[in-house]
Amino acid sequence: MNIRKATQAFAVPNNRRGALHLVISLALYVFALWLGTQYWGNVAIVALAVFFFWGASVRLFGIQHDNGHLNYFSTRRANVISGVLLGAITQNAFHAMRYNHNRHHAYIGNLDQMESHEVLTWTVRQYQAAGFWRRLGYRIYRSAPVIFFFGPIFIIFIRYRFPKNALKTGLVDVATQNALMLALWFSIYSWGGLVALKFLVTALIISACVGVAIVYIGHNHEETYCAERESNIV
Repeated sequence: MNIRKATQAFAVPNNRRGALHLVISLALYVFALWLGTQYWGNVAIVALAVFFFWGASVRLFGIQHDNGHLNYFSTRRANVISGVLLGAITQNAFHAMRYNHNRHHAYIGNLDQMESHEVLTWTVRQYQAAGFWRRLGYRIYRSAPVIFFFGPIFIIFIRYRFPKNALKTGLVDVATQNALMLALWFSIYSWGGLVALKFLVTALIISACVGVAIVYIGHNHEETYCAERESNIV
C-alpha cells in the first residue's frame, strides 16, 4: 500500500471540522477552569479538572502548531488569526513559534545548526573537552528534574515572554501575545478571583510538564542521532 496515496484525503484542511474542534477544545478549557475554581479544595474533582485542562491545552497548542504550518485552516489569514489569538492560552507568541518550529523541522539532528535545537545537546567530544564545572552544569541542565519540571515552568512563565528569535519575527508579535495573555488572566481573575488564578497556575504547571515530557520523549528514542550535514551516516 502507498501510504502517501492512502492518506492524501486527510492532508487537506477541513474548515468546518477544524472550527468545530477548535470550539470544542475552547469549551473544554473553559469548563475545566470553571470546575477547578468551583471545587477548589476537593482534590479528586480538581484533579479531574486539571486533566480536562491538560487535554484542552495540549489540543489548543496542537492547533496553534498546525496554524504555524498554515494547514489547519485553508487560508493563511484564518491560520494567522487563530494562531495569534491562541497565544493567550498557550503563552506562545505565534510568529516566533512558527519561525522557531520551522527551523526545528529544518535542522533537528544537524550538528551544524545546534542553535536551532530546543534542548542544548553536546556531542561526546564536546563533553569530554569541557571542564568540570561546565560538565556539571550540562548534567544538571539535562537532568530529569530540569527537563521535566523546572525547565517547562521557566519556558512557560519566563522564556515565552520574549522567545528566541523574537527580534527577527517582530516585537509586535511578542507584545500582542503578552497583552492577550494578561487580558485572559485578568478576565479569569475578575470572574473567579484568587481561587481561579490558583487553579490556572496549578493546571498550567502540570500541563506544561506533561506536555514537555510527551514532546521530549517523542524526539528521543534508541535510533535518534545527530550528524553534520555532509555526514555519510544513514
